[in-house]
Amino acid sequence: MKRLLFLFCVFGVLVHASGWGSSSSDSSSTCEIKDGVIVVDDDGNECNTDCTSIKDALDVANDGDTIIVCKGSYGDELSVDKSINIEGNLSSANRDNIKITNRVYIKANDVNISNLSIDFQSSGVEGINIDGDYNLSLKNIKIHTDGSALYVKKADDINITDCNITSDSAQGIILPLGSMGSSDGEMHNLYITNSTISGDDNGIWLTKINDTYLKDTNVSSKTYEIILFGCKSGNNLVIDGGYFYKADGSSDPSAVSIAHGENINLSNFHLLDEETVGVLISLNTSNDCDTDVKISNVTIDNAEINATKEAIYAKNV
Repeated sequence: MKRLLFLFCVFGVLVHASGWGSSSSDSSSTCEIKDGVIVVDDDGNECNTDCTSIKDALDVANDGDTIIVCKGSYGDELSVDKSINIEGNLSSANRDNIKITNRVYIKANDVNISNLSIDFQSSGVEGINIDGDYNLSLKNIKIHTDGSALYVKKADDINITDCNITSDSAQGIILPLGSMGSSDGEMHNLYITNSTISGDDNGIWLTKINDTYLKDTNVSSKTYEIILFGCKSGNNLVIDGGYFYKADGSSDPSAVSIAHGENINLSNFHLLDEETVGVLISLNTSNDCDTDVKISNVTIDNAEINATKEAIYAKNV
């Protein structure tokens, strides 16, 4: 009987040491996964958790898990290389109280980030850098950076909803997909809804993307175009609703510039340009663009355009 009791005690010690029957966690981390959820709190004062770092939470997380981020400030550079949800735990009105103060790399598919802010003021460095394949959702995010706020190197199916995206010295959103004349593929399906985008350079600069939809989104810029559909911008570009503002002091030729694309529909928007042409439709035939670029099927409907020069100007079309 004593021998059986001794064996039972040894087995119990082994079970405890191996973590059988407990929440999953990395042995070097204080972050635990409970029912697919990891709770993070920078100082442990807001939420009942010992996990204080989003980076540590990402290290132990599995595909499909959710990281809940509590009120606080988080300074680690983040590399999101798993299909995961990162959610602030406060209401949408309080997203500024959950702040990431470093760059975020997204390198995975099926990533959802919501209800928090990213405030990263390093000269020329982007706030979010996306290099995944498909399915990215940003909802109720505030991004404020010195460099480009949202830099999309590669991804399809991007949904941006109820966001405020601002760059103090570069683009609000830029989708360059390599150099302007390169042939390294195209992107598809960018949806921006009920958001505010602002850049010191361009508000939004798109290159090599098909199927772009802006719905009830306000866009502004200080220096260059508010919205630039650049070389090989692709087919099916739709703007429905929104307010566009370009500040005085720019020498750039227009507020909204369409250099290439087919099936472009701009409707139900207000545009104020204090310096130049409102909407410029001008085929870019420079060496930076492919020789087969063209513009066709452009519709502008129910738009209020107040521009210093022409409201709409078309050339080389």
